[in-house]
Amino acid sequence: MNDSSSHDDQRADTDLLIAIAQTPIPLQRREQIEVILTERGMSVDDINCLRQLAGLPALSNFPFGDRPASRFRRIGAFLIDIIVLNLSMMLVHFLLHQSGLAWAKSLSGIFVSLCLGYMLIRDALPNGGIGKRCLRLRAVTASHGEALTVWRSCQRNLAMLMTVFELIAFLFNENKQRMGDQLAKSIVVDLYPE
Repeated sequence: MNDSSSHDDQRADTDLLIAIAQTPIPLQRREQIEVILTERGMSVDDINCLRQLAGLPALSNFPFGDRPASRFRRIGAFLIDIIVLNLSMMLVHFLLHQSGLAWAKSLSGIFVSLCLGYMLIRDALPNGGIGKRCLRLRAVTASHGEALTVWRSCQRNLAMLMTVFELIAFLFNENKQRMGDQLAKSIVVDLYPE
């Protein structure tokens, strides 16, 4: 009886793989299917093998599809970050100046350092930076759509020091990647594409 049950389970798994291989999968269902496959010990590679046998294109390992976020939304997210940081720096500087504290300049310098640190690591924060969060964007690895590490976030944001080259790369790269994205092997995606 156990052999029959095991055989039935294998047959059910095979039937599931064949059904998936023959059906185009909407992006919204991708995560649900991957959970089922992982629980059953299968990978996207297993699915791709079957899809290839069925003459269908392979599934992308990239969970957000192949559409990078628009340049306008990315610029908007950057401007939101800059505006929020500048307003907060002006407010802190004003409050410290008004306080008359002897060490107000030091505190102001520390706050500016924290703001610069934020600009470097903002893409590694759990929900991204303020601007990207407001516009529902996220910087992720270009290969698998994973969250960026602090190192990758620093790489992509330090490249902004080469402003002219960054702008040229951003405007003319077909994947809408600036030099920092290419250096960190990242891409900015729309979390809720239409």
